[in-house]
Amino acid sequence: MRKIGWQFLLLCLVLAIVKPTLAACSFTGGGAGNAVIDLPSTPISIPDDTANGTVLWSSGWKWFTTGQINCTTNGKVMGILSSEISTPSPIPRVRATNVPGIGVVIFWCNKNVTSCPTDPWGSGSVGGGINSGWSELSALDWQFTAGKYDPFTQVWAYLVKTGKIEPGVLSIAGTSLAQYDGLVTSRITFAGTTNVSSRSCVQTSPSAIRLELPTIAKNEFGKTGTPLIAGKERAFNISLTCDPSLNVKLSIASNGSPVQNVLTNSIGGNMATGIGIQLFQGGVSSQTVMPLDVKKDITTTASSGNNQPVTIPLTARYYKFGNIIPGQIRVSTTYTLTYE
Repeated sequence: MRKIGWQFLLLCLVLAIVKPTLAACSFTGGGAGNAVIDLPSTPISIPDDTANGTVLWSSGWKWFTTGQINCTTNGKVMGILSSEISTPSPIPRVRATNVPGIGVVIFWCNKNVTSCPTDPWGSGSVGGGINSGWSELSALDWQFTAGKYDPFTQVWAYLVKTGKIEPGVLSIAGTSLAQYDGLVTSRITFAGTTNVSSRSCVQTSPSAIRLELPTIAKNEFGKTGTPLIAGKERAFNISLTCDPSLNVKLSIASNGSPVQNVLTNSIGGNMATGIGIQLFQGGVSSQTVMPLDVKKDITTTASSGNNQPVTIPLTARYYKFGNIIPGQIRVSTTYTLTYE
């Protein structure tokens, strides 16, 4: 009797192990959409001061065939990023890649492309929810009810600047997924590689420029509201070497001066009043005022050749803007160079 009992117990265990389970969702025709996104083959060369969050490349919506499915129970639509792009970047919605400063974001839409947004990244949202049919892949988290579905595989990928770029070869490995309650309906992979480089300028003149203007007598000034033109000006240069195809711009801060395009004197004991400094574009013969608080186009470097020299000539002149009380003049400002 003991032997029969053991045989009966084994039979029950075997039946329990092989008992089939029913999947909540399954394909009724076709299979998962296999989305392969080709990375740009053309190298990406980015000015060093390009703003973080700038889109460097986008694929547009790409459609891939997906089979119809039947779900026998309620469930969730979920998105899963591959481990290679699972690390968040400093920019919301964007994931880090193998090249520092370059991130990727993937959007998925399960409707016909005419019903998908024309620019999901530009919408500023992670998605519009199940009724709109689109979402940033890792934010995909929709409830669905039992029924039959035709889950399109529409995929849009963006490359986005996330920080200081270190030149390298961009590649995105692994497979990202969209799935209905565990049934994979979309597989998303990237093909190819992209060479990434950063373009910038290096300042060869001192970053802190000290300029001394000659002593001037009160009676040497003309009428109020004019710069002193002859003899007391001083010229100086800002010098750079730049990479090719850069639009170089210069901005000089007014530091809140009440007089337009004039740098006013420091306030304190023994400081002169009624006098400021005005800057001009070019050498001592120039009468073209350098505007303050304006990003001024300087030059665009040639399309080829590294370490291109760029010289920005400027001239400083005294400027009378009110009743003069003699004293010292000490003017300071900051300038910003940008490369676009």
